[in-house]
Amino acid sequence: MPLIQLVVTLIVVGVLLWAMNTYIPMDPKIRQIINIVVVVAVVLWLLRVFGVLNYAEGIRVGAWQTGPLGGVCTVLGEGTTSVSSRRSDAGPVWQPGDTTGSHPWRT
Repeated sequence: MPLIQLVVTLIVVGVLLWAMNTYIPMDPKIRQIINIVVVVAVVLWLLRVFGVLNYAEGIRVGAWQTGPLGGVCTVLGEGTTSVSSRRSDAGPVWQPGDTTGSHPWRT
């Protein structure tokens, strides 16, 4: 990301936060919560932009397995499985309860 774009983004976020604090009447506790959330989000975004924090790789929800065609099989809970495809040409998608064949990613 170019430095100019980074600076402009920070200025826009700062001006929007200042305008919200100045012109929108609200309870001070709610205003403080919004300010904290915005500051934390901006700090996390800056850490990601500079490569210090790559939080997209570390987030895992349930057990997952990547298939050979680029699909992802996620175990959501007891007997519940969600299958999604990252590519449109990934082929047929296995559904829970499908008895026509074995699970496509099991070896």
